[in-house]
Amino acid sequence: MKAFLVTFFTQQNRRYQGKMLGDWVVDLAKEMGLRGATLSTGIEGFGHTGRLHSSHFFELADQP
Repeated sequence: MKAFLVTFFTQQNRRYQGKMLGDWVVDLAKEMGLRGATLSTGIEGFGHTGRLHSSHFFELADQP
C-alpha cells in the first residue's frame, strides 16, 4: 500500500471562495476521491517570524 501525508497550516479565520479554508480543503479532498482527510485545530504555535499565536478567549480571531 502506498500512502502520502499532505499537511496544510493556516489560521482559522482564513477564507477561500467565501468558505473557511480548512473546510474547503477537506471538501476538496472528498471531491477528489481521497480516502481520508482530517482537520485539526491548534491551541498554540509560532511561525517563521517567531510570533506566538494562541487561542485565548479574547484572541479568538488570531488562533493558530
